[in-house]
Amino acid sequence: MLTERTHAPVWRVADERLFTRRLARLLDDPKAWISKFFGAISRMTAPVRVPSSQQTGAVIVAVLLGTGTVLLWDATHQDFPAEGVTWPEEAVGAGGWLVALEETEPFSANIAIWNLSTGESYQRQFSFDDEWGEFPIELLLSEGHVAVWHGYEVRFINLDDGGGAPGRWLTGPVYEDIVLMDMPDGEEREIILNEGVVEVHSTLHDWEPLPNPPAGDVTMIAAGAGSVAYVEDGSPTRVTVEALDGPTHSVTVELNVTVDSLFDAQVELLTGTAVDYVNASVREIVLAEGWLAAVVNLSAVDRLVLVDLDTGEQRLLGDPLFPVAAPSLGYGHVAWQHQQFLNSLDPTEETLDWDVRFHVISENRSYRLHGNDALNQTAPQVMEGHIAWLQEGDGDEPPEVRVHTLEETFEPYSSRILKLVTILMIPLLVAWSLQRQRENGSRDEEE
Repeated sequence: MLTERTHAPVWRVADERLFTRRLARLLDDPKAWISKFFGAISRMTAPVRVPSSQQTGAVIVAVLLGTGTVLLWDATHQDFPAEGVTWPEEAVGAGGWLVALEETEPFSANIAIWNLSTGESYQRQFSFDDEWGEFPIELLLSEGHVAVWHGYEVRFINLDDGGGAPGRWLTGPVYEDIVLMDMPDGEEREIILNEGVVEVHSTLHDWEPLPNPPAGDVTMIAAGAGSVAYVEDGSPTRVTVEALDGPTHSVTVELNVTVDSLFDAQVELLTGTAVDYVNASVREIVLAEGWLAAVVNLSAVDRLVLVDLDTGEQRLLGDPLFPVAAPSLGYGHVAWQHQQFLNSLDPTEETLDWDVRFHVISENRSYRLHGNDALNQTAPQVMEGHIAWLQEGDGDEPPEVRVHTLEETFEPYSSRILKLVTILMIPLLVAWSLQRQRENGSRDEEE
């Protein structure tokens, strides 16, 4: 049908047999040829010079569709790369701060610090003595300070003073774990785990044990605003949360990740391993704002559970059939990495990579954080108004830190387009109304 409608005008111009005839007419009577040429152009442009309401309506529809496409693209592409490190290996976030680490050479690291609420950023270079031995360089972050940990040595930066000269702390023993905590009154504390014992360090109280020390050895710790969470060796699916601000009290939660037996049977088909509730154990815990998130290993699969510490309510996040890891919690959101639709017995390239999802606690709904791809997105970090994660590079490209804005915001170009379209629509609608009135009047006269 398209060929039938277009072949006649196309060949009217492109037929080589007409070229010599047109040239002869031009040479015989140039004035008549030029007059005919401009007459044809005038007939072609007449609908544009005196448009009808149908043509004006088409322009209005095209403008609205184009504007809607731009705004939809902007609303669905809310993530951007954080610049400042060439090859990021770790990224952590808290409050409105995001920190990424890049090891530049042995015993040296460059960290980039972003204040996402103001857009400011700065960098710091750290070098550690090789006399301490080889240890991984790790990042620790709270809303008030950041620490760079290398074996026996920890360097601290206070975020509120613009990243001034870092403090130095020689730990003596190599601790099993260190977490940072900001108290509600602004005091900064470090919680350490050493040989199964938890201790609290602060500028006001130096070293002190927990108010209610655990009876057994502790295997992992986490900290939130004014509270510490830990798991004891003898209770691998039980988490105790102890408050350090105000009257001391503790809450112990027995995590429940049980689902319907049909789901467990499906997990065994996908992994070749039975779901083992008897030997279940907690792998990761995070704590924030009266909520606890934990990853529980069941041999065949890991499951993520969210606990309301005030009411005791528990809810499973993600799909219980597939692996999850690296939860992050805060500001009413939970983010984690997962391998959706992974069949461990017959994996495909599309399902082997890690993706990131997030959960809005108040809505009790989960959402995707990015589109489908074959890249690994790992280590999500929930911050105030943002979620960040590490994304591997495509091919030989370096990895990057991606930041997703939780509130839908329009880029400056989208705002300008929206203002321009609003201004243009007023004369277009007026013109369309006048044309419709004129055409209706002409139709009435003809009748």
